[in-house]
Amino acid sequence: MSGSITIAPERQRHPPMIECLQCTPCNVYPRTSSRYWLRIREHVMQTSQNRTDRNSGGSRRHRWLAILALAGCLTNVAACAQNYDGKPDPAFGIPGLGWSNYAYAGASFATAVARQNDGKILAAGTTTLASGHTVVIVMRLNTSGFLDTSFGAGTGSLPGIGTYFFSSADFAVPTDESASAIALQSDGKIVVAGTFTASTGGTGGLLFRLLANGAVDASFGSDGGAQFLDCDSQSSLAAIAILPDNRILTAGTGQKYVSGTSADFCAVLHDANGHPLMQKFVDFSDGTVGVKDNASAIAVAGNRVVVAGSAQGRPQHLGGSNDTNFAVAAFILPNLDLDAGFGPNPTTQPGLAIVPFDGQFPGGESADACRAVAIGVDGGIVLGGEAYVTTASGTVSYWAVAKLYSNGIINAGFGGAPVPGEKIGIYQSVGAYNGISSLVLQQNSIANNSEDHFRENIIFGGNAYSFFQGNAPADFGIHRMLFNGDPDSAFGSAGNVIFSPGSEPGNGSPQYVTALLLDGNRPLAVGVNYTASNVDFLFLRLQNDKLFGDGF
Repeated sequence: MSGSITIAPERQRHPPMIECLQCTPCNVYPRTSSRYWLRIREHVMQTSQNRTDRNSGGSRRHRWLAILALAGCLTNVAACAQNYDGKPDPAFGIPGLGWSNYAYAGASFATAVARQNDGKILAAGTTTLASGHTVVIVMRLNTSGFLDTSFGAGTGSLPGIGTYFFSSADFAVPTDESASAIALQSDGKIVVAGTFTASTGGTGGLLFRLLANGAVDASFGSDGGAQFLDCDSQSSLAAIAILPDNRILTAGTGQKYVSGTSADFCAVLHDANGHPLMQKFVDFSDGTVGVKDNASAIAVAGNRVVVAGSAQGRPQHLGGSNDTNFAVAAFILPNLDLDAGFGPNPTTQPGLAIVPFDGQFPGGESADACRAVAIGVDGGIVLGGEAYVTTASGTVSYWAVAKLYSNGIINAGFGGAPVPGEKIGIYQSVGAYNGISSLVLQQNSIANNSEDHFRENIIFGGNAYSFFQGNAPADFGIHRMLFNGDPDSAFGSAGNVIFSPGSEPGNGSPQYVTALLLDGNRPLAVGVNYTASNVDFLFLRLQNDKLFGDGF
């Protein structure tokens, strides 16, 4: 999910302070409201006036006491609000831990997450049957983080969990199906996108819809509740977005040649029932045979559609190397035309932008993969993924974030040295594999009528490898950065939250984040957890109470 989210922090009383033990605003009004701060001022000034005598020196003294009281109120509220920033939410899932680990019969990999209007959480992924084939799995949690047993009825699955498999009259019967994205239409119906593999070989895009109770909506698509897509040859769907009129946008990869040696971005506009209306291909490699471009994420704001992923082989950046970089294509609705005003070279490459991270690693090449995209309230674009570099000790990866202006030009005010507009980092240890799978933008919770309204900060999640004990497994890695690329020191440890259920980070089985959203003002991540006996969905919700500065 992407776009901007306005925060409505929970009301919370600040601790006792100067002249503010029974402060009415703390009991009645949200701290982010103008009424709250007006009542704070009135309360403090009234207290000062009641204590002021006729002596001018006393008046001055009490005015200073009033100022100190107000300053203390602000300081203590901020301190109190940040006490639990980034810690697991004990109100979600297993009490005291804030996580939920759901086992299913087969190895199950979570790939996508969505939030219903009633606060329930949907997660989609892939599970393996006893036959060895894979099918789509969707589960729903209630607001407290436990399985919603009203979901999945009629699918032949466990309460709270549905498994889904489709066959097509237009293709050979698929043998494997997987999910990569999930989204909700305005009537509460659930749309899932992914990929099928045909028994004769080859892949295609899979799109289907569920009713609110988890049953398949047979009115959707052309094949019993599903719509199969073939973007020329080998293809897949990686991302989905719902337009205000419930039409559906999907993005993925379509291979240009039957031999399967090349691939392009493929964006498809569907009607509200899944039938394709139009599809557009984007080739970043100038038609070079054997070069592959892969779309991974989609974001929509107004009539603009942004599809992000990776592009291979851009000689103007890498001197002829077949390296891979972040790639962005901007389309304009209603016809999915490439945006003629977007990108650093709108005359020769309209609608396209490439973001290489090679300058981050002097003396070495990097292979970069963009996994996530979001559009801010100012139209700016944030990209997240990983940047790979080969060192003397082997290949390692860093999480990588880039920021573009709305016209596709790099935002030099983000990040800094060595390359303005880009930011790379690690969750824990140098010489490890770190990456981003999903990101969200969150607005500053105060001064939304000022410049701060556009200073959205970034929360992203992925895998955090730690080598504290040699080749230790991955953990959940979640990071919060300020709008300028600096880590938010009030979140976790130096902006990082590393989570490993039931053990110290780096000491247990592998876990990694695959999708992220904001549940109110709380980051909620879904990912994969390897145990001794299975592979399961893992959910984590973090507390988030920060209010001030350039935070949330």
